[in-house]
Amino acid sequence: MIKYDLIYIFAYILFLTGAAMNFRRMKYSFRIMSAAVLIDFFAVTMPFSGFKSLAISVETDNLIIIGTITGIAFWVLFISAMFSRAMERKMVISFDGMISTIKVLWFINLVTIFYGVYDL
Repeated sequence: MIKYDLIYIFAYILFLTGAAMNFRRMKYSFRIMSAAVLIDFFAVTMPFSGFKSLAISVETDNLIIIGTITGIAFWVLFISAMFSRAMERKMVISFDGMISTIKVLWFINLVTIFYGVYDL
C-alpha cells in the first residue's frame, strides 16, 4: 500500500464516522464529514500540484475512469448536501438521503480505484 491508499481509507472511515454521528443527530458530525471530503479532495488533487509522493502511476483503464466519475459525483453531491443543510429546506432528496447516497458512491469509488490500481 502506498500513502495515497492509507489517506484515502482514513478519509472514508472518517466520513462514515461523521455520517453515523449525523444519523444520531450528534454535534460536529457535519464538520467531521466535511473534513473527510476535504482530505479526499486534497489527496486526489495534491499530486497534480507537485506532491509526487501521493501520485499513483497507473495506466487509464475502465475501472479508473468509473472511480473518477464516482469520485466527482460524490464531491458534487456533498456540495449539494451542504447547500441543502444550509437552506434547511425540503429538497427532492433530504440531507440524510444525500449522505446515504454519498456513502454508497464513495464505497464504489474506493473499490473501483483499488481494483483498477492493483488489478485484483
